Amino acid sequence: MKKIGNILLAGIIFFSVLILKAQQQKDAEITFLLGRLDIKHTDGKVEKARLGSKVYTGDILKSYPKTRATVKLPTSVTFQIKGNTVVDLSKVLKEGGKNESKVKLLFGWIKMKVYKLKKGNNNLDLETPTAVIGVRGTFFETKADQEEALIKVYEGLVTVRNIMIAGLSKQVPAGYSVVVKKGSNPTDPVPISSEGGDPDEDTTPPVITIIRPSVQNEVSKDKDYLLMFIVTDENLDKVFVNNSKVYGVSSGKLTSHRITLSPGVNRITIKAIDKNGNEAINDEKRIEYKFLPPGPPHR
Repeated sequence: MKKIGNILLAGIIFFSVLILKAQQQKDAEITFLLGRLDIKHTDGKVEKARLGSKVYTGDILKSYPKTRATVKLPTSVTFQIKGNTVVDLSKVLKEGGKNESKVKLLFGWIKMKVYKLKKGNNNLDLETPTAVIGVRGTFFETKADQEEALIKVYEGLVTVRNIMIAGLSKQVPAGYSVVVKKGSNPTDPVPISSEGGDPDEDTTPPVITIIRPSVQNEVSKDKDYLLMFIVTDENLDKVFVNNSKVYGVSSGKLTSHRITLSPGVNRITIKAIDKNGNEAINDEKRIEYKFLPPGPPHR
């Protein structure tokens, strides 16, 4: 009996390890990479990142000059980093209808997109050496070092406070920016246009406009469906429909792409990436294919 019990215990431990490993492999993935990016894992080993490399909770990313990379988390969060940036992926929790992510920007530049969930909350905390940024479904960027952090908000609303000072926080709406210096509370929000910066720096993702289907949920009686959309970005690089690359897409011009529908509901997602790694994903469209058998012949 004791031997059987030991065998059962060993089997439970083995399958528990497999389950934990499977969960761990869902943490994050490098979806765009231009230049050199190192991943320092929790065991101390350093991996030279490649497209598709996995990033796990507790890993540290270090980018080198002229690097651009995009990291996708399973918590419906995507972030981009540029050269000379160090990021610590502190927490990724996805259970039920609640997503929790925590990222530390130790140095450099990061741009983050937090997608809203259909049900539940999608919460993100970004920490820098001087600031804590609380986010629920928004699009923003941060540049930080040991002395200060600059936060620009493009969509939604973020809450910002000094990491070392309890109490006062500032809410920053879309189109505004704040600065958090070491030992000081956040500045009052100011319009991004008056904040200055590098006018030649491309940090803007492509814009996707879907022409057909024209509604969120559409019904089609035809198996072959003509999808129509426009992607606008002066540095457009790649476009994907449901993870399949679409060729011949020109910025600002109408693209017609034929897809084959399966019986039932088909979910359609378009992703566009520019040459600087800025990424855009449209809100999912649904096309329900209802096959209508031919009627009886006319007499």
